[in-house]
Formats: sequence, C-alpha cells, structure tokens
Amino acid sequence: MSTWEVFERTLIDVLGHIPEIILPSDPRSAIEQVNDRYVGHWLDFKGFTEWNGNLYYRGDPPVRPLAQLVLPETPDRPAQRVVLYEHSWVAVFLLDNSFRVARLD
Repeated sequence: MSTWEVFERTLIDVLGHIPEIILPSDPRSAIEQVNDRYVGHWLDFKGFTEWNGNLYYRGDPPVRPLAQLVLPETPDRPAQRVVLYEHSWVAVFLLDNSFRVARLD
C-alpha cells in the first residue's frame, strides 16, 4: 500500500484504487504504472496550469488537491510527486515543476 498524505481526513475514500495502482516500491514512473495497472491507461489532458497547489483550466474554477504521494528517485525513475485533485484529476510533477495531468475515475 502506498503512503499517501491526505489533506482532509474525511476524504480518504477519494483515493479509491489509486494506492493499488501507483506503488512507491515499483521502480517505474507513476505514468508507466498507471498504463500497466489501470484499465483506462494514462491519457494526457492538456491545458492545465498550476498555482499555489491548485490546478486551473481556462474558464473553470480552481481544482483543489486532495492527497499526494511522493515517489523517491530510483535508477529507472526521477523523483515524482503524484497529486490527486477533485473530480478524479491526477497530476504527476517532476522536480523541475513540469507536470502531466490525466483523469483516473
């Protein structure tokens, strides 16, 4: 089981099966793990920006983070921060603050 930091205790159920899909013990990137274990695979959703922890999409209200998991660097993977947001959005951030977003519901 992954060690997730949940930002609001009442929301632990929002993680669903994600802790079984993205495992810190797996040396692959979070996106590779999703592609292997999640039936819908990772499908990039372009157009999001991030500011102060929230995701923004033009014309929509900000999307708040609910939980995060830090994946340590391995020989096969750079360190990554996986953030679960409202409405099943998931972002994978690298140390340079670049990120990719997909919806895993």
